[in-house]
Amino acid sequence: MKNQIKVGKGNPYPNGVTSLSGNCINVAVAMQSEDCGMILFGKMNEPEKIPFDTTLRIGDLYCVKIEGIEVFDYTYCFYDGDRMFVDKYARCVSGNEKYGHIPAKLQGRICRNSFDWENDKNLQIPFHDSLLYLLHVRGFSKHKSSGVKAKGTFEGIIEKIPYLQEIGINGLVLMPSYEFLEIEEPLLQNDWIPLAYSSKESVLNYWGYKEGYYYAPKSAYASDKKNPVGSFKNMVKQLHKNGIEVLMQFYFPNTVSGLYIVDVLRYWVCEYHVDGFWLSGEKVPAEMLAADALLKKTKLIYYGFPVTETAAGVENVYQNLAKYSDEYMYDIRRFLKSDERTLRNTLQHMKMNPPKQKIVHYITEANGFTLADLVSYDRKHNDDNGEKNQDGNLYNASWNCGAEGKTKKKSVLDLRMKQMKNAFLLTLFTQSTPLLLAGDEFSNSQNGNNNAYCQDNAISWLNWNDLEKNRELFDFVKSVVSFRKEHALLHRSTEYTMVDDLACGYPDLSYHSDEPWKCRYDDLTRHFGMLYCGNYSENVNEKGTFIYLAVNMHWIPHDFVLPKLPKKMKWQLKFDTSVRGEAAGGIETEKITIKERSIQVLIAG
Repeated sequence: MKNQIKVGKGNPYPNGVTSLSGNCINVAVAMQSEDCGMILFGKMNEPEKIPFDTTLRIGDLYCVKIEGIEVFDYTYCFYDGDRMFVDKYARCVSGNEKYGHIPAKLQGRICRNSFDWENDKNLQIPFHDSLLYLLHVRGFSKHKSSGVKAKGTFEGIIEKIPYLQEIGINGLVLMPSYEFLEIEEPLLQNDWIPLAYSSKESVLNYWGYKEGYYYAPKSAYASDKKNPVGSFKNMVKQLHKNGIEVLMQFYFPNTVSGLYIVDVLRYWVCEYHVDGFWLSGEKVPAEMLAADALLKKTKLIYYGFPVTETAAGVENVYQNLAKYSDEYMYDIRRFLKSDERTLRNTLQHMKMNPPKQKIVHYITEANGFTLADLVSYDRKHNDDNGEKNQDGNLYNASWNCGAEGKTKKKSVLDLRMKQMKNAFLLTLFTQSTPLLLAGDEFSNSQNGNNNAYCQDNAISWLNWNDLEKNRELFDFVKSVVSFRKEHALLHRSTEYTMVDDLACGYPDLSYHSDEPWKCRYDDLTRHFGMLYCGNYSENVNEKGTFIYLAVNMHWIPHDFVLPKLPKKMKWQLKFDTSVRGEAAGGIETEKITIKERSIQVLIAG
């Protein structure tokens, strides 16, 4: 092969190794030493060392064009003096295809670019119309009860598309799906060959919130281990065909540069048609990302963005920026379990919908209790993690409803079901963008483990048998999701003003308590009413419609005198969490009683 290879001047962009026409590649890689180059590994041949000449160097960046190789027959790595390393820009990484095993070696792999997108386009669903669903690619379908052929893979998600559509999901948020090493403890020689093991037992990082090979989809999550690129692209294409966006979670430690992060996100948008990113890490370049023209139609979700005229001005019609935090989660959890001094924050969260930077809210996410465990455990039970229950958050704002963990007490089980329904109603009646944790809709449990980062087993995998066991909750969630999507009043693009701008006799949104138009805000109050006036809806078909949300998280019943409707209109009961099964019927009285720890939804029009 040596005689066939020609090495010449290449281009400085894109970074890493890129296949070109005519059996050649472009290499752009930063090196410190003058003794550096590339090593090619063929299936049958001995490794081929290709040194780089310093004349091909711009600054510390070697820009090299290599001709005369069968591009797709080789894997590769780089050497820089005595150091050997895997290309951090590698589009595929070879060696980590078998999940949960220590790779014998890691190498970059040059990927084929051919893929038929069939005119696929990003869906660009506005944040106010989005319903996001957070899942772990492996854990979503790995359990034997999932009913899919390609368990624990991107293809498994494709098989579950009808289920996602049944719920009403239109945006998937994937936990880290870029290539990362899930086995963390072995010491690595030259970054690519495991050399030895520390005295501590190896630890599995199941979640993947760590530095990785950010340009490569995780090969262990692909059914076709030789073509994870095609697997990921096909998943995106099939989800798009069914009206579902794909957002990816990325964790960037402080050692990763801002320019690199921008380039990573741009690559996934251009190469994989990804619709958005959920970012974590203290040094993510928020201002750069917000101002990037290529990302203006891509959802960016982070701790917060600098909202300036250049970053997110009013001219940005597609509002692509959103922030997330645990504030909503803890405030709503405390209100749900009847803590004092929680009403004001709850009302504020449910109304908040800022114009330039949207909000993604959730009551559960991957790090912490599932919803079923939130209403079943007062304390974390992380003994299976092997850290003597010292890991995970001590405070979860949870309540076990009268018994710790599993129980057969009907009164406790009924209360837990009611609390889960309450949680879904509060979440889906909040104006900002809701995020649901996969499996919460059918009461998925992790047995009280609030930090299942290392559990690649039945603790973290969704048990789909629970879907039939908890069909009542699942059907309720479907109904509430459908109700939210049908009524633009519950997800406006702009924030409510609580003013009667139309002089129609009703403000767009109003708060109530025992008496209409009078809301109590004292520290001991745990109940409220919210009246939505359809005259202010962004959907003309809702004009004249009224929706009333009556919430009572107190441990005693409360009477609500209903606001008067226009003549000949009557309230109809749509949801009541105090009853098992569906709730329906007309309301003939001016006063209703909301039972303890219950919510009713009424509609008129």
